[in-house]
Amino acid sequence: MLSKSKIIIGIIVFILIILGIILLYPLPLDEIVSTDDGLSVIYMGDIRIDEKSNIEYKKYYYEADSTEFKQIKQILSKYKYHRNMRSFRDISSFVGNDAGYLLRLYSGENSMVSNGTGEIMINNHVYNIGYWGNEKHYH
Repeated sequence: MLSKSKIIIGIIVFILIILGIILLYPLPLDEIVSTDDGLSVIYMGDIRIDEKSNIEYKKYYYEADSTEFKQIKQILSKYKYHRNMRSFRDISSFVGNDAGYLLRLYSGENSMVSNGTGEIMINNHVYNIGYWGNEKHYH
């Protein structure tokens, strides 16, 4: 007969394996862009001139059948993202920016925010680009 401690250890190991699979399973980044809807891209960059900060703001919209839309979708297809412990919470803001820019993509019901930290926010949930957020300066 199995002892109580062996059953508990078995359950813990099983939970850790399932959690590892959930966290390490790669998700394709291009799937956040709807093929039925267009794509809005907003770029905000911090430009320093004589120690003064100026925000550069650019907004673009691409129809789903445009060449630019297809090129952006192709670029995104090269990236995978992964869940992390913050992926399970709804987060309304994204802190940290070591790249000096903020990139937002909106397509259909989906939104993505990248700020150069190796993490992205998709629909108010934080994920890692690469396995541990090691794909920095995604833009």
